[in-house]
Amino acid sequence: MFYEYDAILRAAIIQVGMKEAPRTRAVNNEAIELQQKTKQKKEELKNEKNMEKATKEFIETLYYHRMYESDACWKGSVTQVTKGLKKLASETARYNALKENIMIRVKGFGWEWAMHAWSKNRRKYTVKELGMWLKFITVRRGRMQLK
Repeated sequence: MFYEYDAILRAAIIQVGMKEAPRTRAVNNEAIELQQKTKQKKEELKNEKNMEKATKEFIETLYYHRMYESDACWKGSVTQVTKGLKKLASETARYNALKENIMIRVKGFGWEWAMHAWSKNRRKYTVKELGMWLKFITVRRGRMQLK
């Protein structure tokens, strides 16, 4: 199909591909590095607690609980969630950050009431919808602390 295009258009496509290749490679490398770091942290937790036979869920809970103290966690206020979302460049990064922040509360703290589905009827919830949910969680938690 590519060779059916005009020679000038093919050359333009190749030039754009060459120009964007370093940026695409960098984004892919970042994603792989993040996955490796996450896996390594989980393994470190497992070894640190000397829990070779620990369940995957317990390790995940420990991981998310510790994530609360990291820069990845937006704690405190609605403003912090909004600022955190604005700092991220891509929609995928925002979506993943929101999922992690919600999971910190659900798995890390055991707040089952804070759980939110990621999709419904094959429709993936949007960043806006998940962002509103995380903001609700922060507001509700603030009210619970006042009581």
